[in-house]
Amino acid sequence: MGTSSFAVPTLRLLAEAVDIEILLVISQPNRPAGRGMRLTPTPVSAAAADLGLSLETPERLKLIADQIIALHADALVVVSYGQILSTKVLNAAQHGGINLHASLLPRWRGAAPIHRALAAGDTHTGVATMRMEKSLDTGAVLIESIIEIMPHHDAETLEEELSIIGAPLMLQTLRDLRDSSIDERIQCNDDACYAHMLTREDGFIDFAATTSSQVDRQVRAYSKRPGTTVVVGGKMVKIHGGYPTTETSTSPAGTITGTCTDGLVIATLSKGYVITSLQPAGKPTMQALAYANGARLNYPLVAIKPTASAT
Repeated sequence: MGTSSFAVPTLRLLAEAVDIEILLVISQPNRPAGRGMRLTPTPVSAAAADLGLSLETPERLKLIADQIIALHADALVVVSYGQILSTKVLNAAQHGGINLHASLLPRWRGAAPIHRALAAGDTHTGVATMRMEKSLDTGAVLIESIIEIMPHHDAETLEEELSIIGAPLMLQTLRDLRDSSIDERIQCNDDACYAHMLTREDGFIDFAATTSSQVDRQVRAYSKRPGTTVVVGGKMVKIHGGYPTTETSTSPAGTITGTCTDGLVIATLSKGYVITSLQPAGKPTMQALAYANGARLNYPLVAIKPTASAT
């Protein structure tokens, strides 16, 4: 069971394994996408079709619960599926539901662990296979793999890396379950954080109340989704890229002090932050320096945190 591109490496690796038989692939229904809003299959659906695998895309999983039970599967592999599995479905396989989770556990449970790990400034993250329970992401951890979060990581690149690492982890988990050679670890609930679903407000940047490193983490975590935004010269812009400077700023936090060779320089509570790439409302992404020159900004001016009513 899977939907997003995060699940595709696992599906392809399991399909290649000579000792694994995929009885059925389950994904979300086709949804309208793109400018033409054409019905588009999920990445998992597209991969399943490419691999010639049986596929079901129910609007609600309960609609095919009896079909799942009739498979008599050894395990239900679940990777970024997007629907809650009932106890009836979880009990349909010998080993129940086995989930590939995009975080170390119990550090980040919930819908957006990659984004929350970046925004929180975690130095390490990883992927974990776990037993699925009725409660969210609380099951025993089976195998995990840890990686260091590097300065170049954003949510998109980190997700891609974790998806590649996670595929062989799931394959090894299934083999170890078959051989009864796995050592499960019960999670400690006291150490858990909840990775809430993303909102527009997560991407509202307040340069006047944050440090340059906090801004950097926010941009890396949320620039792709839900988008990081700030008001410059009275106009909303999306920030697509930037970096903290090494010099301590002497201007009040939130002040756009001017430009450098890479883009717009904004003071924070600590050092400065350079916006290198941005997108004005209704326009394509562009270099921040080109935008600043074209907009003829008068410095200094204030970078203002957006409000929900203004977006």
